[in-house]
Amino acid sequence: MGVMLHPNKLKPLRYRVQVKALGINEYFSITQFGAKKAKLLAYERDAELKKQLNIRRMEADLTINKLFASDGSIKGLRRKWSERSKRKSYECLSLYAKGKQTEIVLKDDNFEAAYEAAQQWLLNKYDVSSNYEIRHLFKKAKRHYWNSVKPI
Repeated sequence: MGVMLHPNKLKPLRYRVQVKALGINEYFSITQFGAKKAKLLAYERDAELKKQLNIRRMEADLTINKLFASDGSIKGLRRKWSERSKRKSYECLSLYAKGKQTEIVLKDDNFEAAYEAAQQWLLNKYDVSSNYEIRHLFKKAKRHYWNSVKPI
């Protein structure tokens, strides 16, 4: 990330502004703008991109963005059917957060209890306290998971 001379320092033709995280690679030609103006434009654009990158990082750090995807589903939560040889098959909620994973088995088709346990596990892993907004989003996300995946 930053401003650099392009193609090299010895014989530069333009200034290059590159921010890989945003997917931006822009050039400011020395022949078109002049050396001072091209450098000034490149550093101004770099400052704008640093602000955008900082905003993106701050948004990613919000707890709601850690827990919920843009479609309203919960990140790291899947409902799945597990079949293993020489063992009883079962339906469970599969959880993954911060490099840890677990499964919460749906016993006696008690989805509500398993879903509540899954919420608590995720909140504990992300070290987040439950508030009205998070509980409301969990309630809205429930529709993504209540249908059984058990094969017929």
